[in-house]
Amino acid sequence: MITKLEKAANIATVCAAIAICLVAGDRFWRRKPPKVLPEAAVKDLGSTPFDLTHVQTKGTVGAHVIIVEFSDFECPFCAKHATTVGVELDSEFVRPGKARHAFVNFPLAAHKNARFLASAAICAAQQGQFWKLYDHLFEQQSKTHTDPRLRDFVLSATSDIGLDRHKVERCLDNEGPLSAQIEGDIQTAQRLHIFSTPSFAIGTIDNQGKVALTKMIVGARPLEDFKKVLNDMLLKVGKS
Repeated sequence: MITKLEKAANIATVCAAIAICLVAGDRFWRRKPPKVLPEAAVKDLGSTPFDLTHVQTKGTVGAHVIIVEFSDFECPFCAKHATTVGVELDSEFVRPGKARHAFVNFPLAAHKNARFLASAAICAAQQGQFWKLYDHLFEQQSKTHTDPRLRDFVLSATSDIGLDRHKVERCLDNEGPLSAQIEGDIQTAQRLHIFSTPSFAIGTIDNQGKVALTKMIVGARPLEDFKKVLNDMLLKVGKS
């Protein structure tokens, strides 16, 4: 038979075990969650060839560094970049001849007006005014979300920047070639494993005009992220 002393010892053991569990549980629930490390600002692309033949570019042809922007005219983060950091990059790197800027349409399926706006940009390019419409669409992006007559808004915008409105209308009505070009741009993005906008592939251009993309910046990142990558590349090609 179990004596009273043994019963007391057993009860004490159980109580001690419960106390230990309570303390451990309290520590478990109070402990801070593990830190989630932010996604790397810059990713390596190795040395990926890129064809500039059907891409809109600006900047000095002799520049040996290039920024390839994959963007969506309805994407708010794309507009944020284009109207802030993009302006500074243009001032510090593109206009002084240090780098070229290229653009690839990447309209996301979630943005109902993005493909039409991409088409409008292609039509503007046919009249040599892609970059003017690029600036206008991003600066006026809120109107492309709210204006129920989007086509009229875009046609008015093209007139405002000096395009032939009738030529733009005819271009927009010819949907087949526009769709084919946009699909080609989307496939280009997907081959580089780009699935969000804005994304920026950065690389070098050799003396024969061949492009090798080596770094990727994803998202509307701070200017310093771009400057570090660009300045490193300029040092490598001896154009700092």
